[in-house]
Amino acid sequence: MVAPPSPRKPEGFLDALDRWGREMKAKVEEANAKWRRSVEETNAKLKASADETNAKLKATVDENNAKLKASVEENNARWREFNERSEQAAKEAAARQKEAAEAFKNLANTRIVEGRQVCEPAPNGSPDCQAAAELMCKGKGFAIGKSADITTTRKCSARALLQRDESECRTETFVVKAACQ
Repeated sequence: MVAPPSPRKPEGFLDALDRWGREMKAKVEEANAKWRRSVEETNAKLKASADETNAKLKATVDENNAKLKASVEENNARWREFNERSEQAAKEAAARQKEAAEAFKNLANTRIVEGRQVCEPAPNGSPDCQAAAELMCKGKGFAIGKSADITTTRKCSARALLQRDESECRTETFVVKAACQ
Protein backbone atom coordinates (compact mmCIF):
# COMPACT_ATOMS: atom_id res chain seq x y z
CA MET A 1 0.00 0.00 0.00
CA VAL A 2 0.94 3.39 -0.77
CA ALA A 3 0.97 5.95 1.84
CA PRO A 4 -1.29 8.84 1.17
CA PRO A 5 0.44 12.14 0.64
CA SER A 6 0.69 14.09 3.75
CA PRO A 7 -1.60 16.96 3.92
CA ARG A 8 -0.07 20.28 3.02
CA LYS A 9 0.56 22.62 5.77
CA PRO A 10 -0.28 26.17 5.21
CA GLU A 11 2.84 28.18 4.35
CA GLY A 12 4.04 30.24 7.21
CA PHE A 13 6.04 33.46 7.34
CA LEU A 14 9.39 31.72 7.71
CA ASP A 15 8.61 29.43 4.80
CA ALA A 16 7.74 32.44 2.63
CA LEU A 17 10.88 34.22 3.79
CA ASP A 18 12.99 31.15 2.96
CA ARG A 19 11.42 30.84 -0.51
CA TRP A 20 11.92 34.53 -1.14
CA GLY A 21 15.59 34.24 -0.04
CA ARG A 22 16.18 31.30 -2.41
CA GLU A 23 14.55 33.20 -5.28
CA MET A 24 16.62 36.27 -4.51
CA LYS A 25 19.80 34.19 -4.33
CA ALA A 26 18.99 32.60 -7.71
CA LYS A 27 18.34 36.05 -9.26
CA VAL A 28 21.56 37.47 -7.77
CA GLU A 29 23.55 34.47 -9.04
CA GLU A 30 21.98 34.87 -12.50
CA ALA A 31 22.74 38.63 -12.49
CA ASN A 32 26.31 37.92 -11.34
CA ALA A 33 26.74 35.32 -14.10
CA LYS A 34 25.50 37.86 -16.71
CA TRP A 35 27.79 40.51 -15.24
CA ARG A 36 30.80 38.12 -15.33
CA ARG A 37 30.04 37.23 -18.98
CA SER A 38 29.79 40.95 -19.82
CA VAL A 39 33.06 41.69 -17.98
CA GLU A 40 34.79 38.77 -19.72
CA GLU A 41 33.51 39.92 -23.14
CA THR A 42 34.60 43.50 -22.42
CA ASN A 43 38.00 42.30 -21.19
CA ALA A 44 38.40 40.13 -24.32
CA LYS A 45 37.50 43.12 -26.53
CA LEU A 46 39.88 45.40 -24.59
CA LYS A 47 42.67 42.80 -24.79
CA ALA A 48 42.13 42.40 -28.55
CA SER A 49 42.10 46.19 -29.00
CA ALA A 50 45.21 46.57 -26.83
CA ASP A 51 46.98 43.79 -28.77
CA GLU A 52 46.07 45.46 -32.07
CA THR A 53 47.19 48.87 -30.79
CA ASN A 54 50.43 47.38 -29.45
CA ALA A 55 51.11 45.67 -32.78
CA LYS A 56 50.50 48.95 -34.66
CA LEU A 57 52.62 50.84 -32.15
CA LYS A 58 55.43 48.27 -32.42
CA ALA A 59 55.32 48.50 -36.23
CA THR A 60 55.46 52.31 -36.04
CA VAL A 61 58.31 52.22 -33.51
CA ASP A 62 60.22 49.69 -35.66
CA GLU A 63 59.69 51.85 -38.75
CA ASN A 64 60.78 55.01 -36.91
CA ASN A 65 63.81 53.20 -35.49
CA ALA A 66 64.78 52.04 -38.98
CA LYS A 67 64.40 55.59 -40.31
CA LEU A 68 66.38 56.99 -37.39
CA LYS A 69 69.13 54.40 -37.85
CA ALA A 70 69.33 55.19 -41.58
CA SER A 71 69.41 58.93 -40.82
CA VAL A 72 72.13 58.48 -38.20
CA GLU A 73 74.19 56.34 -40.57
CA GLU A 74 73.76 58.91 -43.35
CA ASN A 75 74.78 61.75 -41.02
CA ASN A 76 77.75 59.73 -39.77
CA ALA A 77 78.84 59.14 -43.37
CA ARG A 78 78.53 62.87 -44.06
CA TRP A 79 80.58 63.68 -40.94
CA ARG A 80 83.24 61.15 -41.92
CA GLU A 81 83.44 62.70 -45.39
CA PHE A 82 83.53 66.21 -43.91
CA ASN A 83 86.27 65.17 -41.48
CA GLU A 84 88.30 63.60 -44.28
CA ARG A 85 87.99 66.75 -46.38
CA SER A 86 88.84 68.92 -43.37
CA GLU A 87 91.87 66.76 -42.59
CA GLN A 88 93.02 66.95 -46.21
CA ALA A 89 92.48 70.74 -46.24
CA ALA A 90 94.44 71.06 -42.99
CA LYS A 91 97.31 69.03 -44.45
CA GLU A 92 97.30 71.14 -47.60
CA ALA A 93 97.15 74.35 -45.56
CA ALA A 94 100.09 73.17 -43.43
CA ALA A 95 102.08 72.41 -46.58
CA ARG A 96 101.24 75.83 -48.04
CA GLN A 97 102.15 77.48 -44.75
CA LYS A 98 105.48 75.69 -44.76
CA GLU A 99 106.09 76.81 -48.35
CA ALA A 100 105.13 80.39 -47.45
CA ALA A 101 107.45 80.36 -44.43
CA GLU A 102 110.29 79.07 -46.58
CA ALA A 103 109.58 81.73 -49.21
CA PHE A 104 109.41 84.41 -46.52
CA LYS A 105 112.69 83.18 -45.06
CA ASN A 106 114.25 83.38 -48.51
CA LEU A 107 112.64 86.74 -49.09
CA ALA A 108 114.36 88.14 -46.02
CA ASN A 109 117.72 87.28 -47.63
CA THR A 110 116.70 88.62 -51.05
CA ARG A 111 118.00 91.88 -52.48
CA ILE A 112 116.99 93.54 -55.71
CA VAL A 113 120.01 94.67 -57.70
CA GLU A 114 120.09 96.72 -60.87
CA GLY A 115 122.41 96.31 -63.81
CA ARG A 116 122.40 95.36 -67.45
CA GLN A 117 123.19 91.78 -68.39
CA VAL A 118 122.52 90.40 -71.90
CA CYS A 119 120.27 87.34 -72.06
CA GLU A 120 122.16 84.98 -74.37
CA PRO A 121 120.07 82.85 -76.76
CA ALA A 122 119.11 79.41 -75.44
CA PRO A 123 119.35 76.30 -77.65
CA ASN A 124 115.71 76.80 -78.69
CA GLY A 125 116.42 80.40 -79.77
CA SER A 126 114.65 82.22 -76.95
CA PRO A 127 116.62 84.47 -74.57
CA ASP A 128 118.02 82.73 -71.45
CA CYS A 129 117.39 85.43 -68.85
CA GLN A 130 117.77 83.07 -65.89
CA ALA A 131 121.45 82.58 -66.67
CA ALA A 132 121.84 86.37 -67.15
CA ALA A 133 120.21 87.04 -63.75
CA GLU A 134 122.54 84.57 -62.04
CA LEU A 135 125.56 86.20 -63.71
CA MET A 136 124.38 89.63 -62.57
CA CYS A 137 123.86 88.43 -58.97
CA LYS A 138 127.20 86.59 -58.83
CA GLY A 139 128.86 89.77 -60.11
CA LYS A 140 127.39 91.61 -57.09
CA GLY A 141 128.54 88.93 -54.60
CA PHE A 142 125.39 86.81 -54.29
CA ALA A 143 125.06 83.07 -54.85
CA ILE A 144 121.86 82.81 -56.88
CA GLY A 145 119.36 85.07 -58.56
CA LYS A 146 116.23 85.33 -60.66
CA SER A 147 115.26 87.96 -63.15
CA ALA A 148 112.93 90.61 -61.74
CA ASP A 149 112.76 92.94 -64.76
CA ILE A 150 113.87 92.58 -68.37
CA THR A 151 113.94 94.90 -71.32
CA THR A 152 114.21 94.28 -75.03
CA THR A 153 115.88 96.49 -77.64
CA ARG A 154 116.34 96.33 -81.39
CA LYS A 155 120.01 96.59 -82.40
CA CYS A 156 120.87 97.59 -85.96
CA SER A 157 124.07 98.64 -87.66
CA ALA A 158 124.38 102.21 -88.98
CA ARG A 159 124.31 100.98 -92.57
CA ALA A 160 121.07 98.97 -91.89
CA LEU A 161 119.48 102.06 -90.39
CA LEU A 162 120.47 104.25 -93.36
CA GLN A 163 119.32 101.70 -95.91
CA ARG A 164 116.31 100.74 -93.85
CA ASP A 165 117.29 97.11 -94.10
CA GLU A 166 115.80 95.12 -91.25
CA SER A 167 117.68 91.94 -92.17
CA GLU A 168 120.82 93.17 -90.40
CA CYS A 169 118.89 94.09 -87.21
CA ARG A 170 118.52 91.79 -84.24
CA THR A 171 116.58 91.86 -80.99
CA GLU A 172 118.54 91.83 -77.73
CA THR A 173 117.05 91.13 -74.32
CA PHE A 174 118.65 92.34 -71.06
CA VAL A 175 118.06 91.68 -67.41
CA VAL A 176 117.92 95.11 -65.76
CA LYS A 177 116.81 94.00 -62.27
CA ALA A 178 117.42 90.72 -60.49
CA ALA A 179 116.34 89.26 -57.13
CA CYS A 180 119.55 87.97 -55.57
CA GLN A 181 120.23 85.80 -52.52
